Amino acid sequence: MADLRRLLSVGLLLTAATAAAHNMAGVARIKPGSPFHFLNMRAVLPHATGPTLGEIEFDPLRGSALAFLVIDPAQPANLAEAHRFERLVKTLPHTHGFLVALPHRSQLPQYLVGIMAQEHFTLPLLIDQRDIFPYSFGFGLTESPRYEFFDLSGTLIVENPAALAQRLPTGLTIEGILRELDAGHVVEPVALSTRDDIPPRR
Repeated sequence: MADLRRLLSVGLLLTAATAAAHNMAGVARIKPGSPFHFLNMRAVLPHATGPTLGEIEFDPLRGSALAFLVIDPAQPANLAEAHRFERLVKTLPHTHGFLVALPHRSQLPQYLVGIMAQEHFTLPLLIDQRDIFPYSFGFGLTESPRYEFFDLSGTLIVENPAALAQRLPTGLTIEGILRELDAGHVVEPVALSTRDDIPPRR
């Protein structure tokens, strides 16, 4: 356990060094109403024989809704939200869902492989070693959980809510929005970055 804590501390230091290293092609700040432009990212992929390191190519997924949940896999509350997200995505035929590890956790890919095996996740876990997601979506390097939803046309619709239960002033929940996007319905782009409207879990 001491070794793991030491490695995680090293990961935190490495994050500072990579904070400005956005040398992935096409990486830019994305705001609601902007198009999706990532081409590929490293990931921990679920596999019948156990999680394995690989790469996700996003181009072949165009035409489907894309949903991302940025998590700190060391935080039980984040893992619980990830399991809720995974259960939801399984019911959505036109949506590809992805978990994304915070940058300082992404410095330790084998740690992420272990988390994937331990939690039995079936969604890919993106490895964000270059803080692509905080840079692209405008949240802090240690802020999580954070959702990002793109519609069937690849347009960012929802930015930075923290829970599926979070509710918009319209009354629609974040979960409800993802169901609407999966059905191909038009949803007004929105940025949500507070926890004020998340009902307490019982």
